[in-house]
Amino acid sequence: VVAKPIPESVPVTPVFRKGNTLHYLLAAMSVTKPEVRVILEREVTAIAGGDVIEQEKVAASAAIAKLAFQIEEFIDKNSPRLQIEEWVYKLNQLKELTIKEKVTAARAELNVLAEAGGGDSAEVLERVHLLQKELQVPPYTPELFAK
Repeated sequence: VVAKPIPESVPVTPVFRKGNTLHYLLAAMSVTKPEVRVILEREVTAIAGGDVIEQEKVAASAAIAKLAFQIEEFIDKNSPRLQIEEWVYKLNQLKELTIKEKVTAARAELNVLAEAGGGDSAEVLERVHLLQKELQVPPYTPELFAK
C-alpha cells in the first residue's frame, strides 16, 4: 500500500502515526481471510483495548473504508508471505507507539507531581518501569500467523 503524502499543515506526531496505524489494521481486519482476521483482532485488542477499537471504528469509518479498498488491492497484488510481513510490521508499530504514548503520559504525570510538591510518585514510577520493560519484549514475528 502506497501511503499518500501528509499535507505540510498536518504535523506528524506519534499520536497521528498511532491513529493511522490503528485505522490501517482495522481496515485490514475487514478484508483479510478469517484466520488472519482472528489473529489481528486478538492482537490489536490486546494492544489498543476493545473500547478504543470500537470508538475508532465509528469515528474514522470513512478513512477505514478508504484504506480497506487500498488493502484489498495490496492483498490482490502481493504474496501471502508479504501480506503477513505487512501485518506483523503494523502490529509492532502500533504496539511500540501505544507503549511510548503511555510512557510519555506517565512522565508528564510525574512532572505534575514534582511541580505540586512531590506527592506519591512511586506508583507512577513503577508504571513507567513496567512500560519500559514492555518495550523490551521481543516484537511480533511472522510465526504469529503460522498457528
